[in-house]
Amino acid sequence: MSDKETKTVDRLYEPDKACPGLDPGDPEAKSGTDQFPRVEREDKALKISMWIGVPTVLFILIFWICYNYLGLWFIRGSGVTLIGRPCSWLLMNLPLQMVGNGVLHEGISWRVQHYFFYERRREAIPYLAKKVMSSNETVAQNAAQTLHNIAHVVNAKEAVPALIMASKHNKHPVAREMALTALAAIDPKARNVINAFIEALKDENSRVKIEAAEILARIGPAAADALPDLFPLLQHEKVYVQIPAACAIIKINPEKKEALTFIIERLKKEENSNCYCRIAEYLGRLGPQAKDAVPILIEVLSDIEYYTRSVAALALGEIGDISALPFLKKGLKEAINKQEKDSFQKAIDKLEEVKAKQMQSKNQP
Repeated sequence: MSDKETKTVDRLYEPDKACPGLDPGDPEAKSGTDQFPRVEREDKALKISMWIGVPTVLFILIFWICYNYLGLWFIRGSGVTLIGRPCSWLLMNLPLQMVGNGVLHEGISWRVQHYFFYERRREAIPYLAKKVMSSNETVAQNAAQTLHNIAHVVNAKEAVPALIMASKHNKHPVAREMALTALAAIDPKARNVINAFIEALKDENSRVKIEAAEILARIGPAAADALPDLFPLLQHEKVYVQIPAACAIIKINPEKKEALTFIIERLKKEENSNCYCRIAEYLGRLGPQAKDAVPILIEVLSDIEYYTRSVAALALGEIGDISALPFLKKGLKEAINKQEKDSFQKAIDKLEEVKAKQMQSKNQP
């Protein structure tokens, strides 16, 4: 073996000189050693990513479970301090666009929704206004419900145009109904809002019609423009739509006695006990305006169903005609359970108050 070959073999067994770049003293080492700091940096970056990324993912997972399944207890930070308070802080400080949609989804307690959006109410109004037109029924419904809930503590009028649009064009009936409810809480007597209620009377869904009629009844004479659209509903196939419409007519214009006559006649003909009770409830809502219905309600006090008797008694108490007192006292003695007794007693107490006020007014000079 030549001297040259011997040197080559010896070099193979010298680790620091086996190949260029491993020997720091080798002139060719410069090009090789440049690669190793880069590898070390990549290893460090990977380790840092693991140390930061894995705990972050775990924390977000815990956070999601906490507010999704354990609800308000953790969201308020009053649960386990190490989890509850960070979750509360995270939920309240992350951008609304990131967490708001999750809070509106099904599975979240309405108390959590109310707490979350109440705490962030200044930025929540425009966000919720966009969500009332969501294609997701739960999100749209909960957004409208939340606007209804916080309307008494924050000015939510900027959401009115979106709610009007949702009451007309959202494809989900429940979402349209909730949009009407929110409008009634925010600015019920605004002209454009009343027009939205009137438009809702023509909705294909019965629940939306009923909600619109009940809101118009609460508005009263200011909703006079709704009368032409309310009268046709007296011919609707469902009694649940007919009666709210008739009550709205009476509340808007008490001179329309034909509407009260319609309710009384409908009560006389009704055979379904549930519908019977529903009609009696609406008569009670009319208060003194339903005085002409007192005789038929007194007859109902002798009905075979105790629940029907209870509803009739409460209606008589709301109407406030003291001529029903003897019949209510008799019914109280014959009541068969606590619920019926409580209903009769409540009605009697109200009529006794009315009677006392009438006596007081007579005795005054």
